[in-house]
Amino acid sequence: MLFTLGALILLLGLLVSVALHELGHMYFARKFKVKVTDYMIGFGPAIINKVNKKGTRVGIRAIPLGGYIKMIGMFPEGSKFYEDEKKLLKNNEIEFYKIHPIKKIIIMIAGPIANFILAILFTGIALLGLGVPSPSLEVKQLPKCIYLNGNDCIEATAYKSGLQVNDKILSINDNKVNSWLDFTSALDDNKGEDISLKVIRSNKKINITLPVLAIENRGYIGIAPEIIYKRESISTLYLVIVDNLKRVFNAIVGLPERMVEIAKIVFTDKERDPNGPIGVVGLGRISGEIAESPDPVHEKILMIMLLLAGLNMSLFVFNLLPLVPLDGGNVATAVVEYIKRLYYKIRFNKNREYYLDPAKFIYITYFVAIILMSSSLLLVIADIIKPIYLKNL
Repeated sequence: MLFTLGALILLLGLLVSVALHELGHMYFARKFKVKVTDYMIGFGPAIINKVNKKGTRVGIRAIPLGGYIKMIGMFPEGSKFYEDEKKLLKNNEIEFYKIHPIKKIIIMIAGPIANFILAILFTGIALLGLGVPSPSLEVKQLPKCIYLNGNDCIEATAYKSGLQVNDKILSINDNKVNSWLDFTSALDDNKGEDISLKVIRSNKKINITLPVLAIENRGYIGIAPEIIYKRESISTLYLVIVDNLKRVFNAIVGLPERMVEIAKIVFTDKERDPNGPIGVVGLGRISGEIAESPDPVHEKILMIMLLLAGLNMSLFVFNLLPLVPLDGGNVATAVVEYIKRLYYKIRFNKNREYYLDPAKFIYITYFVAIILMSSSLLLVIADIIKPIYLKNL
């Protein structure tokens, strides 16, 4: 039940992300008086299909793997794909190809920008609102044994030392510790020796002497800390967003090579790299595993927020690739239009309405579309037959 709920939350998050992406396109299209005839979430057979007051067909389709809007005049007059739909124009509406290239660019980047804003929003909710799990200096558990790589019990020294649950650690050998990292570092520095541990208990300071075990070149006494959720700063949010942006960009640059690996995984016995690309089915599985895990609800929400943030950051970067039929490809054609117009303005000192016909590179569009669909299908198959599990991440 919880697994299904987690997967549905991811699916809902994807649909909302796609819906806002397409809404970004539609908002600015209407702002620039371009007639929008279709606003669709998903592909395939229509589940919901209604025409609103502005004459736009709004719908949800059966395959939730994207979306689109359709504007009148996507191809210029004279193109073999041009459709004469001027009769649908009203209230000073115009065809898409007739607007200035800068406006075309704004319409096209509005969708990815919506995803970028969502990535910041989800990350902000996680870091600034929910907070990141962090070990505190308060003792939560005092286990009898320390288990590392094997199953052998190494008797914990803290268990019989006089330490109690809810004690808060203040210092080691009169050196103040401010964080769990300070504490573990001090244990490493004193491994194999006795230490004087100062704690506060019921508003009283208590000194406890106990030995530090030296295990695999680390220092242990055998305590488990209370986990608190620390809200991060705006500067940390900025650093995390920049880091995520870099990682997604690097992942997409290496995507062709990774997809060859995915093909080998699907058609051979090759094991799947848990750090490799993952599809919507795989993300749904991971979201389901998060919901089903024994972690606190607070932490489950945190992890799903970060999952949705990563998904939207990927949509942002991927859609800006300068390949038709992606948004970045349409931006590139508008840039060519603008440069061509600028050339005529500078060279001949006159304005010329130059419209680049996307039909001229329609076969490139088909090729890229086939590659994208094939890659998506490969990922779906890989996610089903050789899934990536949460424990492997």
